[in-house]
Amino acid sequence: MRAGLRRDIWTAVQPDIGAMQSMIDGLDKRFPLATGRSEGLLLAAVAARYEVAPPPASFRLIVSPLVEWIWLGGAIAGCGGLIALWPAPFRVRRRMAVLSRVRLGRQPSHA
Repeated sequence: MRAGLRRDIWTAVQPDIGAMQSMIDGLDKRFPLATGRSEGLLLAAVAARYEVAPPPASFRLIVSPLVEWIWLGGAIAGCGGLIALWPAPFRVRRRMAVLSRVRLGRQPSHA
């Protein structure tokens, strides 16, 4: 992976394990309840076959332009939401005035 402000470049490798699928299916049928150590041995057998006769693989190069700007835009939107939730000063003063009147036993005015 190579990341930057202008673009991100990724590589993806996808092996074609179709030739090995019959071996995998056969192991699944013969050892349906394999767990722990026996499962590790079976997996080692599949890995050994993979090393002896590696399957063909396709490589993909993925270029994602301006990805970091998407994250920056999300951060700006999040900050904007926090600012929108922040109480306005005049409402805080009004709320405090109402609370002080209630504490003193006066009725709050609805002007």
